[in-house]
Amino acid sequence: MDNFNTDLYSANFKTGDRTYFINLLESKNGAKYVKITESRKVAENEYQKNRIMLFNEDLRKLAKVLN
Repeated sequence: MDNFNTDLYSANFKTGDRTYFINLLESKNGAKYVKITESRKVAENEYQKNRIMLFNEDLRKLAKVLN
């Protein structure tokens, strides 16, 4: 088994000047989590990236808030 996380699913979408990347990953210990990355251009050839990672227990709480 390697030291890298396994990418199970990836998608992206663009809204105006921002691009969002959604990744479902599995860590080497088998825990699944979602990584959401927001990327926006701040200058020529320069991008600002913001990331959030949500683990299984966090996803359940987020889904409850959104419902």
